[in-house]
Amino acid sequence: MKQSFSARNISIFRSWNFIDKDIETELTRLETAGALTIDGDLPLLWATKSKFVLLLELSGRRAIFKKYRKKWPFFRALWQLSPTAREALNYSRIAALGIPVPELLGVGETRRNGKLTGCFLLTGYVENSIDGRSYMTDRNFTELREEFVEFTRGHLALLAKLHDAGYWHKGFHTGNLLAVRQRNEPLKLFWIDVATCRKTGFFGKFTKITADLTAYFRCTDFTADERAGFIRDYLAARKTIAPAPEKLIAAVEKKLLRTGKAKLFAPVIIPPSKTT
Repeated sequence: MKQSFSARNISIFRSWNFIDKDIETELTRLETAGALTIDGDLPLLWATKSKFVLLLELSGRRAIFKKYRKKWPFFRALWQLSPTAREALNYSRIAALGIPVPELLGVGETRRNGKLTGCFLLTGYVENSIDGRSYMTDRNFTELREEFVEFTRGHLALLAKLHDAGYWHKGFHTGNLLAVRQRNEPLKLFWIDVATCRKTGFFGKFTKITADLTAYFRCTDFTADERAGFIRDYLAARKTIAPAPEKLIAAVEKKLLRTGKAKLFAPVIIPPSKTT
């Protein structure tokens, strides 16, 4: 039986890692060879000033490797969790709620006297998946309006689970939401990039719920009437006390007017695996 990741695997004082035993040898080999870098031979999916993401092949399966290379301010680097540690914990918590996420394969931090100097995250790659940006940026998807409606309703139902559990996403936009399209079958949905998920706390729950819904609808071209229908669907999926529909709809519309449309970036297209 595989060991599951939990807060017990983390240390804020020393370097640590948690790696799936099935891929540990291969990952160590790649690291020793200097392949887990932004300028190595492995496919680079995207990069920013602070982090980069590689596509790996490990034991016959593809995986996503994310590594941070930034220098954190002293007060954020000393005895504080890294973004990847928070994301790994959130993957475990979210999976326990019944929300599908990629398999967590590895996570770790490097520290010097408690100060964070680097961190990484390794997850399984969701094969044959697209993210929600495809429905807005790829002209081949413009006719798939009904599928985008299914995508939206499904992910909002999962968001209802998260909110019922007392968390908010804080990054609930189409680029972090996946779907696997299957012929004549419902979409299979997944969440990725969940490092920002937090407990809502006692105060401000309504504001945080509104923020999550607004973040999603900023990335779409649904009409106000369509958005109102989706919000009612979301509220119908809630199992705990939730805001009144008209109040929530009005709050989302007001915030959309203030924030405007999100800037959409074309999704990364990963070629199908040779083994699939």
